[in-house]
Amino acid sequence: MVTLFVDDCLLTGTSDEMIKELRQNLIDRFSDKLTWNSRVTSFLGVACKQSDDNKTFTMSAGAKVRDLMEKLKWKEITLKRGGAKTGRKEFTAPTPWCAEFSNIKANENRTLDYRQEQIKNQFRTITGTLIYLSITVRPDLCPYLNKACRGQADPKRLHIVLVERLLLYLNHTVDHGLVYRANGNLVETEIIGPLSRQYPELKRLADTKYVMFTDANFADATDERLRSTTGWCLYCFGCLISWKSTRQTLTAKSTLESEIIAAASASDEACWFHCLIESLSFCFDFPADSPPPPVPLLMDNTAALATSNHPMTTQASKHLDLRVFRIRDAQGDTTALEPGEERPVPRIRCYWCPTKTNIADFFSKLLQSCDFQRLGRFVVDLHYNPSADVSGDGELNYILPVADEWPEEFSQPPQLYLAESPDSFELFVKQLPPGPYPDPHDMAKFDPFEIFPISTD
Repeated sequence: MVTLFVDDCLLTGTSDEMIKELRQNLIDRFSDKLTWNSRVTSFLGVACKQSDDNKTFTMSAGAKVRDLMEKLKWKEITLKRGGAKTGRKEFTAPTPWCAEFSNIKANENRTLDYRQEQIKNQFRTITGTLIYLSITVRPDLCPYLNKACRGQADPKRLHIVLVERLLLYLNHTVDHGLVYRANGNLVETEIIGPLSRQYPELKRLADTKYVMFTDANFADATDERLRSTTGWCLYCFGCLISWKSTRQTLTAKSTLESEIIAAASASDEACWFHCLIESLSFCFDFPADSPPPPVPLLMDNTAALATSNHPMTTQASKHLDLRVFRIRDAQGDTTALEPGEERPVPRIRCYWCPTKTNIADFFSKLLQSCDFQRLGRFVVDLHYNPSADVSGDGELNYILPVADEWPEEFSQPPQLYLAESPDSFELFVKQLPPGPYPDPHDMAKFDPFEIFPISTD
């Protein structure tokens, strides 16, 4: 296989002899213009590194991130904005989330500070670089960048703050990127494995070599026209190979409709991938004379699943027939076939999965810090620690209740509660019986799925 883009060429294949032969032919023809490496170290500005045991392959774009920060003069504009005593926290952030995103309308008329003005002046240049990063090795930028890029022509405060938070996050995770492992990937060990053991209908996932997740954020509050957001991601051998976070092109009037639109978009990608597998069946040890198994498409909406799998039109889905039929055709539906018509190849199979294990949730919403890190570790090599967000800025705090005395209106311990703001944290603490309480920084081993938000409501 030869991948060629302008002056970058990548050769790969299953036969070392054929690769060497092709490489020698190219050297003989273009000897004065070629520079070869025995192993790929970079391609299209992406740094590539393979472990000595050939079991781990990493891709990152740290050089592009550093160049972007230098062009922006990030340190200078941050110091000028915050004064000489600016700390490290104002240069970086562990996640792109900030409290302003929880109440967008209340902050839309606030004036921009110096750093935000500089970002506005170079908005297109910055977003152009971020788009390249998001479609190559930084899929974790997609959900925030998807909304920020809607302000290309006339960036508003929301768009500028989104880009500012992405830059803070990038400066904190300069060398992060995609990591492909031969075995032991988190998706396999913490998502697919537990699901196949816990749910009988998902038992066949234990042997699957690829899986796809889809989700939608209905009536996105950050969108002026309340358009929903589609998010999906595709994994092969536990490695992320394709993803998408995009605004839907029409206004969905229900969660079912937004989920069906997202599932139809995901099914198109899954069908293309299934066709690719057919032509590369030897890579998956599939027999060449029969089609490979369909791509499992996991969604967390039971209504959308029933509509996709059951050949029946209802009042809520009659206007969605076009997209629903696309999903059913991709599954090899035979209910609408004429006598003698050949049955289509089943390319996908729709299944239900719990919301907390649906990784596509990462691509459809602006997740708060805890959820961003919990799901982000399945996307890039993002370190996750339940207490990682605990800091002195008061933005997020964790409380571990005492088991002896606990207010009846709250769930019983041991649960870890996440305060959404300093006010809700203080209010929550006032309702607790007298301490002592453990240090939040000692909660690294707490189960991330046992964290629940609290608010002042």
